[in-house]
Amino acid sequence: MTIANPVYSTKSCRYGAEALREAALLIRAGEPVAVPTETVYGLAADATDNHAVAAIYSAKGRPSFNPLIVHVADRDMARALAQFSPVAEMLAEHFWPGPLTLVLPVKADSGLSHLVTAGLPTVALRLPKPQPTARQPLSIARRTLLLAPLPLALRAAPAAAAPRWNEFEAPL
Repeated sequence: MTIANPVYSTKSCRYGAEALREAALLIRAGEPVAVPTETVYGLAADATDNHAVAAIYSAKGRPSFNPLIVHVADRDMARALAQFSPVAEMLAEHFWPGPLTLVLPVKADSGLSHLVTAGLPTVALRLPKPQPTARQPLSIARRTLLLAPLPLALRAAPAAAAPRWNEFEAPL
């Protein structure tokens, strides 16, 4: 089943402290926000909010049986959401932060929306890597995670140098 695709207004903001604060406020309010990660642009929303997660599926016309990746602020947040085996701990220690996604058994008390996992007993987790540059000391996804301390569900979008905003028709 694909969740209906309503039309939303969009807004583009120049990277900076004010844009990060606005993104965090939108996420806390249950709205999806487009953010670059270390690999692609993605739509981010509060992974604990059914309505917010449904908005990601809706904006992309994504089938609801296709789970999302949850971005976390740190390993402690990840451990609160999923059961880590010794191998998963080793992989997280070695490759996180970074573009590695771990698919792990979801904890019953994780608080995650069932839509994130598409009803599966597992959750896909990623700890984004900071992107240190003179202009951007941390990746926007990671900064947004720190400002809105919620696990973020992300749906990958174009990997182009800049997102193609007209593809989303959602609050960005």
